[in-house]
Amino acid sequence: AGVVEAQGREVNGSTVYDLEYAVHLEDRDRHELGTGVVNRGRLYTLATSVNEDRWAKVGDLCGRVVRSLTLLI
Repeated sequence: AGVVEAQGREVNGSTVYDLEYAVHLEDRDRHELGTGVVNRGRLYTLATSVNEDRWAKVGDLCGRVVRSLTLLI
């Protein structure tokens, strides 16, 4: 796997980390987005994964899903 982009953002007083990476498997390539945040000693994550062939069509949707993670604690 190779990191394409990594960044942090503030959401409701917590730093949320967003990662985009490409995964090269023996039989196919995948594009993945993930996000994570630590709050009160717990790790919360959300990830999406799609075949590279479909990335152009659904990449924006995956990004919106991943960026939707918020903590209501």
